[in-house]
Order: sequence, then C-alpha cells, then structure tokens
Amino acid sequence: MRRPSRREGVLLAFSVLAIAAFWAISVTINSTPTPPRFDGWIAVLQHGRGSESEINLTASPASAGGSGDMPRLVYSVAACGPAPFRGVLLLGEDARLADLQRAGPAPPDSGSDPDRHRVRLDEVQTLRMLDVSTGTELSYRDVQIVRLAIPAVDCLPRIPRERESAFFGAAMLVSGRARGAVETHSHGPLGIWSGPRSTQSWPYLGSLPGVGLRSLGEFQFAQGLARGAWRRPSGSQFNVDVGALTEKATVDFARPTPSSSTSLSWSQTEPYSAVARVTDEEALGSWKTFLVLATIALGVGASFLAALLLGLLKPSEGRKGQAIESKVEAPRSSTRDRLTTLVALVLFVSFVKRRRR
Repeated sequence: MRRPSRREGVLLAFSVLAIAAFWAISVTINSTPTPPRFDGWIAVLQHGRGSESEINLTASPASAGGSGDMPRLVYSVAACGPAPFRGVLLLGEDARLADLQRAGPAPPDSGSDPDRHRVRLDEVQTLRMLDVSTGTELSYRDVQIVRLAIPAVDCLPRIPRERESAFFGAAMLVSGRARGAVETHSHGPLGIWSGPRSTQSWPYLGSLPGVGLRSLGEFQFAQGLARGAWRRPSGSQFNVDVGALTEKATVDFARPTPSSSTSLSWSQTEPYSAVARVTDEEALGSWKTFLVLATIALGVGASFLAALLLGLLKPSEGRKGQAIESKVEAPRSSTRDRLTTLVALVLFVSFVKRRRR
C-alpha cells in the first residue's frame, strides 16, 4: 500500500470535514428537546368560610420565552367580590421567587398576619394541614408565602357557556427569579449552538399537590397559617401567558390546548401544568439549506474518498507497472474528475427540485 500524496491528503481532509458537517447539521435539525421538569406549584387560598370572591391567577415570564436557568417570572393575582379578599399566595419548590418584588395594594397595618405561631409569613417554609373533606393530612416543604389583601371590587357577570369570560378586579403582582428553568432549547453536538426548537414547562397552577382538581377545601393548618378554615376561591381562572408567537413560529404540541392561535397562552378553570414545544420555521429552513449543501459536499467527498481508497489499495506491479501507471495517470485523473463533477451535478439538481417543492 502506497502513501497518499499531498493532493490526496487534502481531498481526504475535505471528505472528513464534509462527513462531520453533515452529521452535526443532521443532529441539530432532528434534535427535539424534552420539556424541562419544573418541580413547582402555585396556589391561592382564602381565609374564612362563605366568601363569594373570585380570583384570576396568571403566571408569565418577565421577558419573552423565559430563558435561563433562573428566569424572572411574574405572578399576578386579581380578585373581585362583595368583600375585600384576604388570603395568601403559596409558591412551592421551584416556583418560589428570589429577589421577590411586589406591586399592588399593600396589606393593612391593622390586624394579625394569617400565621399560627406569630411567625412572619416570609419566614415560614413548611406547611402542615388537614384536608377536612377527605381527612387527609398533608405536608409541604420549601414553601414561600405572600400575603394577599385586595380591596373589594364588584365582579362582572359571567356569560353562560363561555369558557373564558372577561375578568375585572383589583390585582397584585409579584416578580422574581424562579428556582427552575421553564424553557429549554435544542442544541447541536456538545451544545455548541442552539437549534430551531424549544420547549416550555410551567409550574402546576391553581392548587396544592395532593389535593383533588375540583376540591375547594376546607383546610385546617397545624403549622404555617392561622387557625380557622382556609379554602380555594370558587370561580377561579388560571392562566399562563408566555407571549405572542412570531409569524415563523409553530406549536408542535401543547398540553392542555392553548387558548389562542396567535400566542402561547393557556386559560383554564381547573388546576393544570402547561407544556409545549415550539419550532422556529425560519431557523429550521436555514438549517435545512445548510443540510443540502452539506449533502452535496458529502457526495463529492465520498467520491474522492472512494477513488483515493482504490488508488491506495491497488497492489504494486514493479517498475514496469509504475511506468504504465504513470502513462495512464492523466486519463484516470480526468475520468475521476468527470465522475466527481457528474455526482455534484446530480446532487445539485436534486437540491433544486426539492426547493421548488
């Protein structure tokens, strides 16, 4: 077996690079990231029995998409009813917020905080409670509590058979950095660059884990909140609003069904966890163009590689054979170049036909 010439070494390097480019681009295009597991939940509880208050709880990113390992999120609680709303916003596990900021009505100065052992609510981290309706004892760790004191605002009448009704009420917003990621992007090999797809995974919204979807309570707390009855407000609506979709973005799948075709948003009257995968069609089209170019380069490189291997594996026939080979080297090179050109031409024609389709 003879050693490859300098020209053949260059062709070999080109073939290897073409194979690597084709593989890397294929991995990027076909990458479908799994939605990140968001171990967090958000719930609103109201203190007392017989209240007719209604609430609208919304979770959204402070910036489009909610990128990063600790994205800044905004939770909004709007309430309406014949009496002021007194209760708490409960944030569990990854849904808790660092550097929490609040905007809206401040809690009243008079009256006791809704705790049990005169502990400040921002210092409570564990809840122990009894679900009176089922007799189940529940315990939650890594909890953040935000006090809600929202003035009375008359509710708008509900429209029968309407899944989503207009809501009007006083609102309080809290914002901060969550302890888990809600968005993840697809990547190329080794995560060097981002791909055209991304996934969204939002916290469990509307209730505490372990409590039935339609159960409003009554809950009696042994640790964390004040004595008396606590319950989930009736007439609740739970929303996740990620933002408007661009013209080149498509939703591959979403659970539950989004409430709009032009934005990535959900609105439900029962607790849920929102999950979706979105594809940037413009970015995907660019990657597909790169893939076709890489395919052409791969075909050319493969023909070079095949010809090189045949030349390297051909046994030596002595000086006479070398002399004969030197005489026919030019014709063979010419034939090889023609074959390479033909392969490239066929691949180019296939690419043009595919783009027209």
